[in-house]
Order: sequence, then structure tokens, then C-alpha cells
Amino acid sequence: MKLRSHLVLLIVVAIIPAVAVSAVALYFFAAQTKTTVETSLVDTARALSLAVERDVRSTVSALHVLAGSADLKRGDLRAFHEHAAPVLRAWPAWDNLVVLDLTGQELVDPSVPFGAPLPKTHAPRLSDSAMRAGFAVSEVGTGPVTSAATIAVQVPVSIDGEIRYRLAAALRTDALAELLAEQRVPAGTVGTLVDRNKIVLARTGGGERAVGQPAPSDLADNIGEMAEGHFSTVRGEGQPVFVAFSTSPVTGWTIALSTPRNALSQPFESSLKLFGGGALLVISLGVVVALVLSRRVSSSLRSLASAAAAMNSGAPVRVPRSRVQEVKAIGEALLAVHRERERSEEHRALLLADAEHRRRAAESLNDVKALVSESLEPESVAQAVVNAMARLLGAPMVVLYRTDPDSSDLVLVSEVGAPERRGWHIPRATGTVAMALETGTPVQSADVLTDPRITLEDRLRADIERSQYRAAFAVPLMVRGTAIGSLMVGDGIGRIYADEEIDLAQTFAHHAAIAMNNARLYQELRAAYDKLSVAQQQLLQAQKMEAVGRLAGGIAHDFNNLITVISGRSVMLMRELGPDHPSRRKIEIIQSTADRAADITRQLLAFSRKQLLAPKHLNVNEQVRAMLPVLERLLGEDITVTFLPDVDSGTVLADPAQIDQVLVNLLVNARDAMPRGGRIELCTANVSLTRDDLGAESEAVPGPYVMLSVQDTGEGMDAATLERIFEPFFTTKAMNRGTGLGLATVYGIIKQSGGHIVVDSHVGRGTTFRIYLPSVAADVRPAAPGPNGSAAGGRETILIVEDEPDVSEFASDALVLYGYTVLSATSPNEALAIARRHRDDIDVVLTDVVMPGMSGRELANRIAEICPRARVAYMSGYTEDAIVRRGVHSAEIPFIAKPFTADSLAHHLRTVLDGEPVAAGR
Repeated sequence: MKLRSHLVLLIVVAIIPAVAVSAVALYFFAAQTKTTVETSLVDTARALSLAVERDVRSTVSALHVLAGSADLKRGDLRAFHEHAAPVLRAWPAWDNLVVLDLTGQELVDPSVPFGAPLPKTHAPRLSDSAMRAGFAVSEVGTGPVTSAATIAVQVPVSIDGEIRYRLAAALRTDALAELLAEQRVPAGTVGTLVDRNKIVLARTGGGERAVGQPAPSDLADNIGEMAEGHFSTVRGEGQPVFVAFSTSPVTGWTIALSTPRNALSQPFESSLKLFGGGALLVISLGVVVALVLSRRVSSSLRSLASAAAAMNSGAPVRVPRSRVQEVKAIGEALLAVHRERERSEEHRALLLADAEHRRRAAESLNDVKALVSESLEPESVAQAVVNAMARLLGAPMVVLYRTDPDSSDLVLVSEVGAPERRGWHIPRATGTVAMALETGTPVQSADVLTDPRITLEDRLRADIERSQYRAAFAVPLMVRGTAIGSLMVGDGIGRIYADEEIDLAQTFAHHAAIAMNNARLYQELRAAYDKLSVAQQQLLQAQKMEAVGRLAGGIAHDFNNLITVISGRSVMLMRELGPDHPSRRKIEIIQSTADRAADITRQLLAFSRKQLLAPKHLNVNEQVRAMLPVLERLLGEDITVTFLPDVDSGTVLADPAQIDQVLVNLLVNARDAMPRGGRIELCTANVSLTRDDLGAESEAVPGPYVMLSVQDTGEGMDAATLERIFEPFFTTKAMNRGTGLGLATVYGIIKQSGGHIVVDSHVGRGTTFRIYLPSVAADVRPAAPGPNGSAAGGRETILIVEDEPDVSEFASDALVLYGYTVLSATSPNEALAIARRHRDDIDVVLTDVVMPGMSGRELANRIAEICPRARVAYMSGYTEDAIVRRGVHSAEIPFIAKPFTADSLAHHLRTVLDGEPVAAGR
């Protein structure tokens, strides 16, 4: 039955009560409906605000993707122009897409050919707040292509951390207006989009001319006071309107819906008129029927009012069923409005959830990027990555592995939800991480225990069965096309991760790979730098020793010749003057000074390992015992010397005099380190040294050694002093207390003897020198009988060949004093001429080794052809290597080193004459 029939009956039965009840019901219904529609308009404005914000965000996201393109990063604008053109066509809401430099000059415009002249725009620079937000939106302007009203959306383009360009899209306002026009709103409703500056960006209902103009003052005032609400006003020709608005908290833009009041109240006014007309027409109906039916109608209307109030409060709505068609239609309309509101709320919740998820992902990614740029510790970056993945994906377990470069195993770097896997090394072919490494692409499985593609080792399988994290996906950590690790996310069986989630994991894995690669590069650079530093130090030390060696070799010959003359003549002069002559003391000072000069020369040669050695088989224990009395007198009574020999100490091949020199130098150095007295301990032992013991830079070879250690209780040395103790002329003693050659001499002697030396010292705890000499088999041959020391003179004829006149004259005078007949030559050619004249008289040829035009060995060979019976003896002031190069240095060839005295020269020649004959050409 229709409502009209009810009204006829009500008017007939009881017109006055029926009209009153119906009027009251319509009044409450109108009020509730009005409130519902107004609230719905506010909700619609809010949903539209979110939709507009989503469209702008979509534009910003698309611009960020373009800003991160490889073309822009390389600065290849032509390639970017080619790739941007299809993007512009794919976004119909964009009027244009341009790349600008920081001054506003357009560089790329896909709407025109590349290289065409482009204008300079007056778009505002990106502010600091826009930099933090990552984008900026301009005011309304005119589109460069269609001349339509547009809004410029800009994002910065950074290269190597510096903003180089601005990427801008011109968003047409008519596209926003179309979005407003698509909404279901009451007839006559006008939608308006207003920016932060209260300028109209878009408008429906033929309001294009209002775009770019200030918003109405009443709307601007209400926007300034609150972010969301409604108000009533009068527009145009005095028409009252209802305005609902909502402001986006992100863009600051406002959606306003303006609906004429008559559009809201027109249905109810029509119903009221219809009700009144019907009441007048059916006034003749009975009062009794009207009372009965009015009660039924009023009950239905009250139920509808209650439903409208419940819908307005957000409570569940239940509309009662009614046989009255009009009441039923109103109930269905209320239900439709309620369902629309629920859909809007759900859509809004989805938008908010998506925005919140993206915000958290961006914040986490920024944190990881900051760690990558600030830290060289890949563990901290890896832990930040797994924490972010667990939080963003809601995953109970996230682990990150790296590949071991030595074994290719996977090593756990960081984890969430898998503490039992800390310290794990698993084979490279195990699990989803293995597939991701091998394929270089993401791998996903709903159940890794039953997936035939995946191989699991027993330990990993047991851990998965225990944790029940059987669903997993893994992404590789790629660096220049090479997988260096894998990121794995685990969850309960059956979970399938969306492509967006896997893409997010790949982004975080990329930054973890960068951190690991940076750490590897830093470690390699550091190792290379350390090796280079060691090589530079070794080269510097070698250059120092080579320089000293060259210096020693250069001065040895001339200096030794001078010392030979000074020392020899001093001795001869003292013999002539007698012990009581008043000038004897002066000559003794000259002799002493010459001896000191000879010692310094020998020390320099010892350090440079160029001195002439006379190695013998000797027992270190016996050598030390023989020197102990001398050492004790040298050190003084306030220093105690203790010798702890190894009874089975081996034999070494060394020059006894040089070993004595080593002992003296080390103990004098220890004495000077103990100015208030102390204790020195000497020890020997048989040891075996490996290459690791000797060090890669040592010239000594691995094998058995005899160790001699000298330990004192002195002041010790710091690290800086230890680095320089073997440098020549380096000393920590006061002026005139040392030459700085003592330890340098020790170093040279030991190295020339094929040995190794180690120093251990700490400030305040003393110093220990450990000397290692190669152990050799004992020499069982009997010692050769020594020469008759008392018979140094003779009557034989000696041919002296010396290019230095002073040395030649001294040697001649010395040998004449001992009764020898001397023939003297200052050059090899002169010596050959003398040999031809006295071929039957010459008994010994005493020749210098190094002479201009011909060496001593070559001269000896020539003289052997002239005087076959003549013996040969050599003399030289050059270093050992110079003598050896000329074929002289041999234990079987008589040789005397400069400087020498008259006595030593005479005894040496006597030994040559009395020994086994060695021909001149030998």
C-alpha cells in the first residue's frame, strides 16, 4: 500500500493528530538526513583530498624514478630525452616534462627535438624544506604545450651527493578537475581544489575561469582556521550553499564541495507538499483508520531516524523492513549511504596504510644509506638491513650471508630471529641463498623442506624443522655482476611475498653489497699500503747501506795508502830516535791517531760488509771464554758478567778477530746503558731457524744455528731508537762519547758471516741481543805451523810494484832495513822491464792489486813467463769485492791488507819465502 492511501485514511479518520504526527516524523527525518548528508559530504571531501594527494605522490614517485636514471647520473641528456618522450606520453595528466639546471634554464624538453633552443623558466628554487621532502609544487601557471592551467611538480637530481638538475612535470589542473567530477555527489555540487596559498587549482561545473584565482574569502578563512569541516554561506545571486572541505596534511591542498541548500532539502520539501495535498484530498476518510495507520507509519519513521543517528555515530546500522514503499525506499537509501561511507573509510585506511609503509621503508633505506657512507664496518650495515627487513615485511627471521673468498662457503654476517646460526659457515650449494647466488636473481619457495629445487645440509634442515620458518625468499648481493652474498627472509609455511616486497629486499641488499665491497676495498688498500710501506723502508735501508758501502769502498784505497805511510813512517822514526828523544811523544800521538783512523776504516768496511775476513772453524764457547778476562777489565768492577754456555754448542765458520770485535762492541754498549752498574749475561745455544723465524727480508737461510745472546739490566730502548740502532753514525750518547759505528759494525760482521741478529728491548727493563751464526761441521784438520817469528829479515831480492810513490818508498825502506834487496816500480810496464833485466835475481814480486792499465793478477801472470821461479804476494787498500773481482782473494794466495807496518810486511814476506812455493802466475 502506498503512503497516499495511508494519508487519505488518516485525514478521514483523524486529520489533526495524523498531520501532527506526520509533521513531527518528517521534521526528525529531515534533520537526521541533513546531518547524514552533510557528514557524507565532509567524508567525500576527505577522500578526494587523499585521492588528489595520491595522484601528486604518483607524479613525485615517477619523477624520482626518472631522477635516478643512469642517463641523468652520467649527464647523458640526449639519451634521457629519448627515454623521457614515451614516459610523457604514458602520463596524460602531464602537460610537459623538462630537465632544468639550477638557474632555471631548460635543458631537456621531450615535446621538442633535442638540441632545439629552450627557454629559461622562472620556477622557484628548491627550498631546504623541499629538499627534505624530496619534491616541490609550484603555483598555477600556463602549460608550455597546451596553454592549459598547470601546476609544476619538481624533484632534485643528485649526482655524487650534489644537486645538479631539477626534474619538473607540468600537471594539468583539468586532470584534477576530472578527478573531482568523477565523485558521486548531490546534483549541483561544485568541487574546488585550493593550494597552500589559497589559490584555486581546479574546479568543476564550468569554473575553469576561477583556476589561478584566489579562493572565496569565506572558504579561505575557514581553511586558515581548521584542516577539515563545513560551513554555510551565500554565493552568486544570494543562493545559500553548504560547503564541506578537507585539507591534506602532506601537500597542504584543500578539497571543497559546495552544494546548494535546496539540493539537500528538495526531496523532503516535495514529500511535505505531497503529504499536505494528500491530506486535504482524503480529509473525508475515517478517523479510526487514520489513527491505526498513523501509528504504523510513525513507528517506521522513528526506526529510520534511529538508523540515521546510528549511521552518523559510526555504529552498526539496521533498517527495519516495512510494507510501506516510501519508508522502504528511504531505508534502502540510508543503507546505500552507509555502505558508501564504509567503502570510503576502507579506501582511506588502505591509502593511509600504504603511505605509512612507504614512509617507513624510505626512512629505513635512508638510515642504511647513511651507514654505508659513514661506516667501513659491513657488520653494522648488515644488521641495519636485516632489522629493517624484519620490521617492514613483518618477517620473524631475516639472515644475511657473505661468501668466504678462500673457501666459497657462506658466512653468517647478521641475523634477526636466528641467534643459533651465529658463526655458521654453510656450503655454497645449500638453501635458497645458494640458488640466489648461482642464478643472480631472487628465489622464493613456499616450503623449502619439500621444494625439489633446494638442497639442504643436515644442520640447516634440522634448524628449519625446529623453527618452522619453512617459507623463504632470498635475493643475491651483487657487485658488478658478481654475487658476494645473499639476503634471506623466512616465515611460516605457505607465505608468498609480493613482488613489491622482493623489490624492497633487493634495494636493501644492494646497499649491503656496497658496504661489504667498500670494506673489502679498504682492507685491500690498507694491505697494499702496508706492503708498500715495508718495501719503502727496506729500500731506504738498502740504499743507506749501499751508500755507506760505496763511501767505504771509495775512501778505503786512498785512506789506507795514507795510513800505511803515516803509521809505517812513525814506527820507523821512533826506532831511529830512540826511547828518550824529546819528540818521541809527538810521534807516538801520530801513530795512535793513525791506528784510530785505521780502526774507523775497518768499522766502516765491516758495516758495509766489504772488509776482508779470515774465517776459521771456531767454537763459540771457547771464543767467549778466551775474551772474558779482557771484557771484565774493559767493563769495570761495578758490572758483573755471567757466562752460561751450552755444553754442546756447535762450530761456526767466522773470523775470530771479528767475533771478538762483536763481543767488545756489544758489551761496551751494554756498559754504557748501565751508568750505575748492573749485570750482563752471556748465553750460547744450538737452535734451528725457519723462514718464519728469520723473516722474509732476511738474507740468512733456514737451518741450524749457534746462538750467542748478550742480555743486560740497563735502561732499555724505545721503539724509535730500536728502528735506528744499526744505522751508521747513529748514537744516543753524549758528544765525544762514541762514533755511532759500534752496533753498525756488529750488524755488518754478522751479516757478512751469513748470520742473523735480533734485538729485544723495553724501556726500564734492559736489552737482549741474540746473534745467530750458521752451524757447520767441526774442522778436524791439524793447524798449520806458524812462521818463525824471529826470522823476519833476509837477503832475497824483492820486486815492489806500487803506483802510489809514498807507499812504494815506505815499503822499500822497510824491507831494506830487514836486509832485503829491493827493486821498485811505479807501474806494471816498468815492473815488466825490471823483470826482464833481473829475471834470475827476483825471489818475490810484491804487487798492488789495483793499478792503472793492468791488475796485479795480470801482472803476476806476465812476470811468471819471464821469471818462472819468482813467488808472488799481493797488497791492496781496496774493499774485498774489488779484490775478488780481480781474481786475487783466495786462501792459497799470499795477501797483505793495507795499512801495514814494516814489521808486518817483513814477517809476511818471510812467510811467503819460507812457505810452499806459489809461482807468480798461480
